Amino acid sequence: MIRHFKTLGIFLLAAIFSVGFLTACDNNQTSQQDQQNTDTTNTDQTEPEVQLVDLALKLEAEETYRMKITTTEDTTQTMFGETTKTKSESETIYKIDVINVDEDGSTTLKYTYESMKSMSDGAVVFDSNLGTQTDNPQGRIYQTLIGNSYNVVLTPMGEIQSVSGVNELIDTMLDTVDSEIRDLIEPLVKSIVGEESIKDLMQTSFGMYAAEPVKVGDEWTESWSTTTGFAANFETTVKFTELTDNGIKLNTTMTLSDNPKAEALEFGPFKMRFNNLSGEGKGEFELDQATGLFNTATITQKFDAELELEGLEVITSDEPATISGTSETKYELLKS
Repeated sequence: MIRHFKTLGIFLLAAIFSVGFLTACDNNQTSQQDQQNTDTTNTDQTEPEVQLVDLALKLEAEETYRMKITTTEDTTQTMFGETTKTKSESETIYKIDVINVDEDGSTTLKYTYESMKSMSDGAVVFDSNLGTQTDNPQGRIYQTLIGNSYNVVLTPMGEIQSVSGVNELIDTMLDTVDSEIRDLIEPLVKSIVGEESIKDLMQTSFGMYAAEPVKVGDEWTESWSTTTGFAANFETTVKFTELTDNGIKLNTTMTLSDNPKAEALEFGPFKMRFNNLSGEGKGEFELDQATGLFNTATITQKFDAELELEGLEVITSDEPATISGTSETKYELLKS
């Protein structure tokens, strides 16, 4: 049974970090900037020209982009009195095809895993550039992703409307584990990284777009919640810091906390719940003014939580099960 929970840990950590909680805000901008009164009777003073920017996705059908994402993670997991610490590094390159843009601007993106490299505690787990065959159990999970895709439909303001193809990817990944473990973990894995959960979590990485034009110095704060998978309450502040020839620079700060409406995750006959969840993150983004896509981004984040495991009274210890992690993720838009 403990072996099964260690297998669960692979999927659990992947769920938390693969999508992340980068910038958790929705599409309704709440400006917190100070408003200055203008004396319209004084004609001798001229207000400086303020450049407003349309902070939205502006893509065209049949365009193709490539995005490199590199992540370094340090995680600590304690279960049944045993503590495991790991350091993971990964590099993934996605091919992003703009499949369709509707009249209202709703855009369908196809994300394809082009290449992937993963290291754990300094050892190579999987590197698609060296070939896709591997005997490593984690490597077999990653190799199923290469060349496969999922689709995302979103609005110009970054609102995720739908995600499709993820459940098929999960089925392919689960085919790499033996049937006994698969039967036990499949409902939980699909709850954590199924299409509805991925839709919720992907919203966190498209949340910095603004409903109205913004200018340098504008700042807005939003709250957002997820109730499935890695359920939490998020609050993010976004600040427009600089407009350059290369793009739009934004800084973000984020906090997360327990969501009391979160449902327990089922793991066979057992249940799991995150308690005393807390975390924070910071991000620096440069967006391309023409398309709204990231030119570059760097995000640092950390979280910790207790894991309440129901139905395991016989094998649980007096010490609570816990999970914590820190990570740094970098995004780079590559030239095709």
